[in-house]
Amino acid sequence: MKKRLAMIFAVMLICLTSAPMVFGAGLTVESIYPKSDDTGLQIVNQMARIVFSGEIDVEANKDCFKIVDANGKAQDIMVLEQEDEPNRVNLVLVKDLEQNMTYTIVIDGALTDKAGNELGKEYTSSFTTRSQKTDSIVTTIMMVVMFGAVIVFTLRDQRKQQDEQDNKDKKAGKEKKVNPYKEAKKGGKKSSGKKSSGKKETTQDLRPLSKTQIRAEEIRAQRKKEHREKVNRIMEENKKKNSQKKKK
Repeated sequence: MKKRLAMIFAVMLICLTSAPMVFGAGLTVESIYPKSDDTGLQIVNQMARIVFSGEIDVEANKDCFKIVDANGKAQDIMVLEQEDEPNRVNLVLVKDLEQNMTYTIVIDGALTDKAGNELGKEYTSSFTTRSQKTDSIVTTIMMVVMFGAVIVFTLRDQRKQQDEQDNKDKKAGKEKKVNPYKEAKKGGKKSSGKKSSGKKETTQDLRPLSKTQIRAEEIRAQRKKEHREKVNRIMEENKKKNSQKKKK
């Protein structure tokens, strides 16, 4: 009796352990890219990658793969095997896709792996391409931000360098550079309200001023002198002309 029970238990155990092998056998999709309902995909150089639970004979199953757009139009694809991954199939799109369009990867249920396991039912997975208009707007904004940042950092760097140079000059006891023409104008405005003493200006009177201011005053005095000489020359020429007319 015990032997019979042991035999029955052994048969049941064998049936239980072999059941998954009998009823669980079948081809399945392990992973797919683009993932189902993926959005924002590029419209150029796009490719779908599918990994199955078994090795696929691509040549024998090429007709089991297709990619269609939202209107059901089949796209031109190349079905390629992956040499280092016999379980993987690549679907390469020959032409560029349309922007902001939903595409569906369709795998026929009749697909069979090299072991004879069948997919059993149709498998589908969809993805949507991105909008180039949105990409252009984003790219433009990024470029504006980038150039703005470059300008800000450049100005900040220049100001920093100028501050450092000013500090070095200050420590070295150097005088700040002054435009002599501007200083000459300032000097002219300040002295315009005062009455002239009639004395000729010399560098002796400008000793309390800086070297730049002295040079500016010298330039101004030289210009005045040249102007007076020019006026005198014109007056002399006019006198000669008048005298010649009187003689005639």
